[in-house]
Amino acid sequence: MFFVLIIAVIAVVVAYIVKSFSGDIEETEESEDLEISFHPHAVARMQEREIDPERVMELLRGEGQQVKLAHYNRIKVTDGEVTAIVGKGLRKLEVVTVYWNDGDWEDMEEEM
Repeated sequence: MFFVLIIAVIAVVVAYIVKSFSGDIEETEESEDLEISFHPHAVARMQEREIDPERVMELLRGEGQQVKLAHYNRIKVTDGEVTAIVGKGLRKLEVVTVYWNDGDWEDMEEEM
């Protein structure tokens, strides 16, 4: 009888461990489903500056970018060529503005 009890406890522990691993995998898959939207201001600036929305999506999903906390709890994402200012919600990122890194914008941002 004692042997059966030990086997039952081991089975419960193994089931708990397997469930915790599968829960971690599900959580990472959910975080990848983060929605990205564009504020009307960002759309207007991208058209004005001839920046393709796909370029911005690559910037936000890519590797090798620099991320900094900007004003008003916004996030500044740059790859050295293009910069996007992004607001973060619970399950949504909203691109607020996008610009080319030509030096003028960085100087203007430092003055703010």
